[in-house]
Amino acid sequence: MMILVLKILGIVLLIILLTLILLLVLPWKINLVGDFDEKKGKASFHSFLYFVRANAIFDGELKYRVSILFGLIKIISSDSLEIKSQEKIPKQKYSESKVNDHIEDDKKNKPKKNIKKESKIKKEKVSLKERIDEIFSEEKRKALKKLLERVLKFVNSLHLNFKGTNIVYSMFEPSQTGILTGIISLFPMFMGDGISIMPDFSANDISIRGQIKFNGRIILVSAILFLFNTYKDKEIRKLF
Repeated sequence: MMILVLKILGIVLLIILLTLILLLVLPWKINLVGDFDEKKGKASFHSFLYFVRANAIFDGELKYRVSILFGLIKIISSDSLEIKSQEKIPKQKYSESKVNDHIEDDKKNKPKKNIKKESKIKKEKVSLKERIDEIFSEEKRKALKKLLERVLKFVNSLHLNFKGTNIVYSMFEPSQTGILTGIISLFPMFMGDGISIMPDFSANDISIRGQIKFNGRIILVSAILFLFNTYKDKEIRKLF
């Protein structure tokens, strides 16, 4: 009896191990469609035979679902997270006077909160601009070039197709937009019929407009090795 149990356990472990190996070495399919003007999009990501499947939709609110065994078993979804968060919020009973007091307090505090929020956004914009300037500086060029070579090699292995993409982008300064344009030109998958990716040199802020559409495939073991080797490089880590 004990030998039979061990045999069954061994078979189960072998199936799990083989499944993990297949998930790592076989390609996963990627599909994404997005509209930056309307701020909505949808994406799907699945392994061989839909063994693992992930879907996401954004239309003012993010909804997603991750499942295994061809979608039969749900692992995580936005619905389940919403239910859990609602369960954690305790129900509180307020009297009418307390509710009125809260409304009055909100009215008094509202202008102050807006001023703080605006100043915080301005600080974040300044710090982001400084960070981008630093990444594009002469001192960081060598590390940036090395990173781009790694990214280009990895992205070429994804076999991405951007047909149906129509984008206009800009950075904080025309010089930064020019550098980004040069970087984009290194990636052949962004060129070709049905693809338009154009810079806007008249803008003085980060922006992206238009629609993006792509599909491709990714091998997890390649992605893991890419991330590991990139993180291991001290020169590249200094960029961030």
